[in-house]
Amino acid sequence: MKYFFLIDFDEKLSRSIELENNLFHDIIQVELPQHYTLVTYRVISILEWSFRFCRTAKFLFKSDDDIFFDFILLLKFISLLIDQPIDSSFLISDMKIYGYKHIQPRVFRHAMGTVLARYIITYDEYPCERYPTFLSGYGYLISKKARDAILYTAYQDPEPFRISDVYLTYVLYLTIFEI
Repeated sequence: MKYFFLIDFDEKLSRSIELENNLFHDIIQVELPQHYTLVTYRVISILEWSFRFCRTAKFLFKSDDDIFFDFILLLKFISLLIDQPIDSSFLISDMKIYGYKHIQPRVFRHAMGTVLARYIITYDEYPCERYPTFLSGYGYLISKKARDAILYTAYQDPEPFRISDVYLTYVLYLTIFEI
């Protein structure tokens, strides 16, 4: 198991970031402006980085920076899956994502306060009243094949939806979703 942090370039912290990375080799940096509408691109960059540099990893666990999770429980869950053979086929049944389901939640059209304001979606962005079922971005486990399929699909999309949880965990919902 390897733990990485995705962070933005920050001139003020560049020396500290360099020291951290020299010690632990755990920093992935992206050059994206610090704006919530770009979160989908940040998560895609994590998937892409793992595709390029962690080709043999069977799973990727993505979590937000403000979430605590139990590594022991995660390892226990993964240990049940890790010994399952993975062949080179591209079977839909091998594409799995595990996490907490949000079952057709309402789309935020108005918000009280600045924290929830970033989740406001206009009718032009998404005309439906409810999202399709998707996984919470707090944390989800993606199989290698699901990651590859999500990346392939995201690369085909000229304008990804800005709510990354909805976009990336639903992007192939009908074929890869398993909880």
